[in-house]
Amino acid sequence: MTQVNKISFSPYSPKSNRQLTLIKQRRLTRLGERYSDLKVNAVPHHTDPTPVGKPEETRLFVFLLVFLFPLLSVLTVSGYGFIVWISQLFFGPPGPPS
Repeated sequence: MTQVNKISFSPYSPKSNRQLTLIKQRRLTRLGERYSDLKVNAVPHHTDPTPVGKPEETRLFVFLLVFLFPLLSVLTVSGYGFIVWISQLFFGPPGPPS
């Protein structure tokens, strides 16, 4: 917060208006000083990725092979079956019209 040195001033005098503008400028400069040390495009110190060991790779491979790929295939086939079922509910079964 900004502190006002002169406590007693009239809000209608030109001098007080100048003081108010100075207070606003001080606030803006303080905000600039506060955030001036932030570096938006700074490069991190460690650019090398952490090495992944053989056990982590094996665990990831087993997870993909045993859990993720079967789950995705079941969801894909189920989703296609649901779309066919809903479309046949609205448009009727496939084939020539009877």
